[in-house]
Amino acid sequence: MHSPLFLKRILICFSLLLSACSVTQPLAYQSERTIEKRDQYNGIKGMIQQQKDQVYLIDKQVVSRKISKKIDAAVMYHKEISKK
Repeated sequence: MHSPLFLKRILICFSLLLSACSVTQPLAYQSERTIEKRDQYNGIKGMIQQQKDQVYLIDKQVVSRKISKKIDAAVMYHKEISKK
């Protein structure tokens, strides 16, 4: 059987290891970057933010496509009117 001193040392080392792990956890996501430039997400909070960012980027693409289609339609309309 191990001596009480050995068990104390093991317990102290284990607790120091656990506390060191919690200190070095990365941020959930790169909040200082713009949504378009984020590329690292960590943990549950990071996954939630990644989904929010993806929804934002998809919405941005949809709006951009709608605007582009409206501009194309306006140009086509103008061409039709100027032909007459």
